[in-house]
Amino acid sequence: MRNTLPTLEARGLTRRAEVRWAAGAVLLVALAVTVPRIMGEPWRSRLYAGAAPLFGTWLPHIGWGTGPALGIAVAVVACGPIAARRLPWRQLLGATWLTAAAWAFALAMVDGWQRGFAGRLTTRDEYLHEVGVVHDIGAMVRGFSGRILDFQPDSWTTHVSGHPPGALLAFVLLDRLGLGGGAWAGLLCLLGGSSAAAAVLVTLRALGAVETARAAAPFLALTPAAIWLAVSADALFTGVTAWAVAALAVATRQWEGWVLAAVAAGIAFGFGLFLSYGMVLMAVPALAVLTARSFRPLLPAVLGALAVVALFAFAGFWWLDGYHLVVQRYYQGIASERPYSYWVWANLAATVCAVGLAGAAALPRVLRGLHLTALWSPPRPRDTADAYRDAYSADTPSHTITAEDTSPEPHARTARAAPDEPKTPNAVAADAVSYDRRAVVTATSTHEASTESQPSATKNPSASGGQRMVEAGRDGLARWRAVVDPAALLAAAGVGAILLADASGLSKAETERIWLPFGVWVAAGTGLLTRGDARVWLGVQAAGALLINHFVLTNW
Repeated sequence: MRNTLPTLEARGLTRRAEVRWAAGAVLLVALAVTVPRIMGEPWRSRLYAGAAPLFGTWLPHIGWGTGPALGIAVAVVACGPIAARRLPWRQLLGATWLTAAAWAFALAMVDGWQRGFAGRLTTRDEYLHEVGVVHDIGAMVRGFSGRILDFQPDSWTTHVSGHPPGALLAFVLLDRLGLGGGAWAGLLCLLGGSSAAAAVLVTLRALGAVETARAAAPFLALTPAAIWLAVSADALFTGVTAWAVAALAVATRQWEGWVLAAVAAGIAFGFGLFLSYGMVLMAVPALAVLTARSFRPLLPAVLGALAVVALFAFAGFWWLDGYHLVVQRYYQGIASERPYSYWVWANLAATVCAVGLAGAAALPRVLRGLHLTALWSPPRPRDTADAYRDAYSADTPSHTITAEDTSPEPHARTARAAPDEPKTPNAVAADAVSYDRRAVVTATSTHEASTESQPSATKNPSASGGQRMVEAGRDGLARWRAVVDPAALLAAAGVGAILLADASGLSKAETERIWLPFGVWVAAGTGLLTRGDARVWLGVQAAGALLINHFVLTNW
């Protein structure tokens, strides 16, 4: 058996791949910035984004948040990786959430209290502009669709009309609780959006990727997306849907409360649909979680989501009617002038600015961690051992796998939490050897069990073509579940949701904010980066966020 620790050559190849992907992301952003400069003013004015691909204007500036932001960045870069490995799990969740919130607030304060935080949601295009005119919540919901289209005396403002009534309802309820005004609304968005970092960690742990979650924690706390998490309503959408995915992941675990967790996930997903029409694409991360572990929570989750849909329908708002009207409203505005030929790829450049170069650098590891070939090709023992060895290399933390994790039956799988104490390289190597041996056995026994204990089509010549396909699919899914990396799968799901949103043509510009609910899952892949380079990539993340925040006056 080969050495379980990666060779220096392999490490070098991996690092070069990470750098190449990050360099490609830099090139994409550079092109998105340069093209408007060379196309001329008439074409550039149709972008309606002064700092394209970002929605804002070029304005170098500093503020009293500059110092705290620098301090937080230095602290996370210096101490984040060590703290993430040593803190007890619950303390890690709290520290990640608190750091993410502090980082976002400090970046907002670079623009000042009013312009950067308290006044963000009070402009005439925002939700709080309409809160004061809602005197009857029931009447608001019933008549919501009739006010979506523009050029009416009582048309909703831009953001209210572009979303289902749940978004406005959230701020109306906040006002009814006596917490009215821009500061309280901003705090709700800040806390909700920053909590998504903790939700990603919970999801990774529920899927068995405890060590990867710990490695990703500093990146989630120091994400450049914090610029738009404080404050925009999309931050609230991000928090709600992130916890929906986390609850769904928890529901896949073997414990007595899984039904309640699944229903809670469904309710959160359902409410997410009424916060933003685009949240229908959160089905991609949800499907990734179910596919990786078990489809058992699907029915309770769907019932929970349908309950929310039924509640809004009973109140007088039908989601599909609102969606069709919003598409019309979308092209009544500047979207009809913004060139799709530019934004179809510049949207991705804007998303890179929010996710950061570390997210791009992790993509080669994400692709490798998917192990898609296991779906149709039984892995050789050596290949399976290699997969487990990669997962347990000293440089790349990954998920902890038990014998139950390789069971062909989804309901038989359970995850074992990794110990809070960091492991030495020798201990990691020893673990890798033991899991290599188990991988060789389970990769074979899993396939044999699925062919011997069940009426496999390969053993039953009379089986129909459909039966053969079902058996092959079942075997392939079992093999794939045994080797897929949860962090890679979640990151790929985030990328998939982004690509689907981009292909829709209903997002031209402002995607650094609009796609926050998807981008947070791409950031899960940062836990797969080479451990020895964590501080370097954290520094890159912090530098990117600080440069954007101090050179661009963002509109959000």
